[in-house]
Amino acid sequence: MGDYFPKDYKIFVRYEEVLRCQNITSLNNQGITVEELRYLWGIINEEILIKIKKVLPDRHPSMGYIMELQKIFKELLRDDIEIQTEIIQDIMERLSRADDIGPWKSVRPKALLDNCYRVLHALYEEECNLCKPRSEAEDDTLCPPETTPPITNSSSHDQR
Repeated sequence: MGDYFPKDYKIFVRYEEVLRCQNITSLNNQGITVEELRYLWGIINEEILIKIKKVLPDRHPSMGYIMELQKIFKELLRDDIEIQTEIIQDIMERLSRADDIGPWKSVRPKALLDNCYRVLHALYEEECNLCKPRSEAEDDTLCPPETTPPITNSSSHDQR
């Protein structure tokens, strides 16, 4: 059992690193494009994986999964996008600060990974046809319809 986290183990993350479906819907309603939301989701979760890996015991059953996710995020974030909106620029600036000024939040690693998956599902489901057919009840528990942003193919941003 030494290779597992204690039952209520939590790690400290910045407030902005807890990205949920409700957050992306709110940002989308403020004019943030899905392209920018996907980039923000990738940056945040790449950092979350690094934090989880630092505290994860080497022989933890999830270590291979975390390392595979890190490879996927590295590939996803290979191309930078030009951030056009001030809201996302502010979030990115707060995330890149090296200081230890909060606000900080203690969160279970599993909850962070669950958020990562739920937001992935909300941002990419329609475009990538991500999931097998499920019942409507299962879809609603994953990400309630009112919390997912509409997917629009707005490619008004230039890629760097």
